[in-house]
Amino acid sequence: MKIVIDARLYGLENRGIGRYSMELVSALDKLDKLNDYHLLLRKKYFNKLKLGANIHQVEADFRHYSVEEQLKLPLILRAIAPDIFHALHTNVPLMYSGKLVVTAHDTTQLTFNKKSTALPLPFYAIKNFVYRDLFRLSVRKASAVIVPSEIVKADIVDKFSISPTNVRVVPEGVSKHFFSPIKTKGKTADYLLYVGAIEPRKNLITAIKVFDKLIKDTNYSKFKFLIVGRA
Repeated sequence: MKIVIDARLYGLENRGIGRYSMELVSALDKLDKLNDYHLLLRKKYFNKLKLGANIHQVEADFRHYSVEEQLKLPLILRAIAPDIFHALHTNVPLMYSGKLVVTAHDTTQLTFNKKSTALPLPFYAIKNFVYRDLFRLSVRKASAVIVPSEIVKADIVDKFSISPTNVRVVPEGVSKHFFSPIKTKGKTADYLLYVGAIEPRKNLITAIKVFDKLIKDTNYSKFKFLIVGRA
């Protein structure tokens, strides 16, 4: 079977979906030597990954939610003629009519609207309009929608009135790197750790307020709150 995977968000610089793309490609490379894969990659990673002979790297150096994407992606898919196109994000080319699988990671931006981003209102309004339309098109057009949890499945089924049988819950795995012990220098400290984007939808302000109340309890006064994210 010939499968195209849209891995243009491959790489840790693309945060959650970037990590998801990396781990999925790595796992498929180890587990599946039968199917024929074609990875769509941005220029940074094109032809740089060392993968099996059944995984072919295809340069697709254009942004998501762009006019260029809508014009060029259908041409690439037509040339490859896949049996399945797997989009790792909820945007697909409008002109693609083949068999489609979509991964929908969450519905946060649909639920929280302006609170889902720190973008200025005019830019957010444009992005949100395109995002919502493509999200709806993607999940309704797909033969199967992959989601990480039952909550996301319920949201998608409710918001878009699609059959629950078309939505498959596939919990996200944990990379082996997170199980490797780390040697530390000096004393260790008790702390709470936040890792993620510094955006309103992540509800970081609430976490800080809760931590502020927590440390007033003498049992937690020595704790520190560490924030890891983009500056």
